[in-house]
Amino acid sequence: MRNNKLFKISYLISVILIILGFVLSLTIPRLKYKSISNNSVEIVSSLGINKNVIIESTYKGKYIEGIGVRAFDSKKIDNISFRTDKLKYIERRAFYNSNIENIVIPRSVTDIYQNAFSYSKLKTVKFENESKLNAIPGSCFFNCVDLETIEIPNNIESVGSLAFFNCKKLKEIYLPSGVSVYNDAFYGCNITIHCKDTSNFRNGFDKGANIKIVND
Repeated sequence: MRNNKLFKISYLISVILIILGFVLSLTIPRLKYKSISNNSVEIVSSLGINKNVIIESTYKGKYIEGIGVRAFDSKKIDNISFRTDKLKYIERRAFYNSNIENIVIPRSVTDIYQNAFSYSKLKTVKFENESKLNAIPGSCFFNCVDLETIEIPNNIESVGSLAFFNCKKLKEIYLPSGVSVYNDAFYGCNITIHCKDTSNFRNGFDKGANIKIVND
């Protein structure tokens, strides 16, 4: 009788520990990777509840070269930190509809693709000094209605169509002199654009927007 009671208690404890272990595993950020060359990998998805994500330089001895298509699509991310100078690209819809509010994009990133951050909860976007990025792609921040601040690197050469579509809280932006700005880039915005040379602003760049240009 006593042994039977001890067995039940032991079994109950085992079940509780298994459940706790499972719950804990869901709260630990885990990233899934795929090899893209002999010495590099790409982040393809995230598992568990990724509240705080840290992206390192390497994974199992290989460089983490990029963030793949929809890797963090609709994920409930509070913070993302980069501990790398090897990351080269952020793919389409990588952070689509995610909860991320702030991001500092590493200087090593040379390419960001369409809709990379669209529908996300971003409020501030910064780029590390000496950024290698030269274009803000079309629809990059499409419908980021909470976006308030973005610091555009001086070497940016173009801002694509619908890049800041419906970013209603973005009231001011500084663009490099001579940058090309394409159709509907600021559609739905009420914004002041600071730019010394606007000669490469395409016809229709201001369509659907209330824009004030300041040449400073």
